Formats: sequence, C-alpha cells, structure tokens
Amino acid sequence: MLRLYPSKWRRRIAALSTAAITVLVPSQGFAQAGGCPPSLAAEAHGAVVGRISSWDELYLAFRKYKQCDDGAIAGAFSEAASVLLAKKWGSFPRGAQLMEQDMEFRKFVLRHLDDSTPRSEWVAIAENANRRCPTKHRDLCNEVATDHAARQCAQRMMAPETLAMVKPLLQLRIEQSRDSFTDDGRWKGESPVTPEVNRRFEAILESRTQSGDEALVFLMTVYMGEHPGEELVCEAANRGRRLLPLIEGYSACPPLTGLEPFPRFVQGSGTLPGMAKEEIVKGRRCKVE
Repeated sequence: MLRLYPSKWRRRIAALSTAAITVLVPSQGFAQAGGCPPSLAAEAHGAVVGRISSWDELYLAFRKYKQCDDGAIAGAFSEAASVLLAKKWGSFPRGAQLMEQDMEFRKFVLRHLDDSTPRSEWVAIAENANRRCPTKHRDLCNEVATDHAARQCAQRMMAPETLAMVKPLLQLRIEQSRDSFTDDGRWKGESPVTPEVNRRFEAILESRTQSGDEALVFLMTVYMGEHPGEELVCEAANRGRRLLPLIEGYSACPPLTGLEPFPRFVQGSGTLPGMAKEEIVKGRRCKVE
C-alpha cells in the first residue's frame, strides 16, 4: 500500500521499493480529494514506479493514472519523461506523435521536466531538442528547449530601451526567414523585408550606447545569417572587454523579448558568444569586408 508524499520529494521517494513505503491514508487525504482513491493509488504505484520504459507505456499510464499524479507516482512520471528525452532520443518521433495528438499529454510531459530532473539529463535534453530534432517536430522541440532555458535561469524581459531596438528587428527577421526558406530548409528567394532587416541591423552595429551593447550581444544568441554573424563577432571584438559581462550573462541566461520560442531558422547555434569572447580576451580587432 502507498503513502502519499509531498511533490518536492519526487524522485528520491520514487526510488524506494514498494515494501519500504508505509501506509498512510488520511480519512480526507489528498488521494481521495484529488480523485485518486487509495486502491487506485496503490495500483498506480505498482504500475508506474520503475516500470515505464517507452512513450507508449508513459502515455497509457498517463491516461489511466493521471488523477494520481503526486508524490512517488509523480516522481516516476518525471523520471520516465526525462529519461526518454535525454537517453532514448531515438524514440522521440513516437513521443512527439503522441504529444501532438494529445495536448493534455504534451502539457503533462513538459510539466514533469521539473526540478527533480538531474542537470546531466537537462543538458542532454536541451542538446537533443536543439540539435537532433526531426524537422517536422521542430515546434515541439522549440517548446522543450525554451522550457529548459527558462528553468536554468531566472529569465527576465529585456530592458525597454534595448527591447525597442531588438524586437522590431527580430519580428522582421522571423518574417524574412519564413519568406526565404521552406520548412525543410530549401531557399525560396529573397524576402521583401530584407532591406529593412539590414537597416535595423546596421543601426544596432553603429549604436555604442548601453542599449546598443545589450542589443549587439543578444543578437549573437540568435541567427541573423552567416555574414551578419561575422559582423556581430567583429563589432563585439572592437568594443572590447566592456562586453564580457554581458556575453557571460546572456550566454547563460538571455533576456526575453516576448517572441519566444524562435522559429528554426532564427535560433542561434550558441557559438558566436564564445567566438566573440575569445577575440576580446586575445585583444584582437577586426574589420568585416
């Protein structure tokens, strides 16, 4: 039989064997009030804890026992979701299919990527979502990656002065990428908004204010194009060491613009901030031709 524990104990409790869990079912306890009677809670514990190894098993357990999502059972759900996304990425298309068919299950999985998820698994999940996502599931991967980023830092909205420079440019950049590329990455043609994208981008390169510095460093965390990326690194190198704190901070925890999650062709690779930092530390200056 099952004792219901606070959610904060999650995986530590989920690792215990059934025999080690004592009985405590208050007359008006959580299980009954939450729609999970003691008999169903005991059944769920036996069926869920340490027994889920595939997306189909997780989905079936979710459909049958979602009303018992607390304590050891919730910990088992969290462990299964994180292991599937971190260590069994080859099965992700099946999980994506289920999550795209059932929005409640999608929210359930994302909710269970929580504080009990080990950091090593979070790193693997983010790497998989950012770099190994099947094209047709990109929106879901973006959601997973954004959820990871939000949990790894206390993200805040970008400062208003900086946001006024960055957000209109990003809105145009997103429109430009959709005009110019098919979903599978084939070139369609130049976007009519490209001249305005270029104009606003150049304005940020020329702004040596605090907001200009913040906008410059933020743009290195997204994808503006190959040549613009070179220009960003070059300009950062020329501005020198005053940008290092911003580069460190934005690499770990970029501010929000209100446009997240970004489409596939606007997501950054994460390499530009490191390149800029290396150039600055070595004292290099450059000029992009």
